[in-house]
Amino acid sequence: MKYINTQRLYLFIVTHNPTYATGGHGAVSKLSKKMEKFLDTHSYLNFRSVFSGHNHVFTAFKRNDLFYFVNGVGGGHLNDVYSKQKMGARVWKTEELHGPLEEVDDQSYGYQYHLDSYSKYTRTEVSFEGNKIRYVIRDLDTNTILRTYEQTF
Repeated sequence: MKYINTQRLYLFIVTHNPTYATGGHGAVSKLSKKMEKFLDTHSYLNFRSVFSGHNHVFTAFKRNDLFYFVNGVGGGHLNDVYSKQKMGARVWKTEELHGPLEEVDDQSYGYQYHLDSYSKYTRTEVSFEGNKIRYVIRDLDTNTILRTYEQTF
């Protein structure tokens, strides 16, 4: 058996349903817990981040030095984050959310890991430089950088 040094690899997970989310569809806590268990039991693989869609709001979370990004619109429309009927107790009434949030229902599982959410059309750019990965989040309408996240290994 040949050993692969995963310390030098950039390993990403891409899924449809998010592990954590602030958008209208939320997250499914049962799936979230399975993803956490998988990542915890396979930490030796050194995954760098998890990308997902399904929700139409850009969101970033960080758990155990691993970023989780919900890439937002993917060609669709923005979620209506202002609808109490649609979002229930998870409704938020600003264009942005920052920092840890309180879990208010089953769909808000993992909110303590929340970093940022933007109710804007966004693009996520990933670049590599030596032992660093940079994630740049841009507003698609203005090309303005909304946030930059970095990992160093």
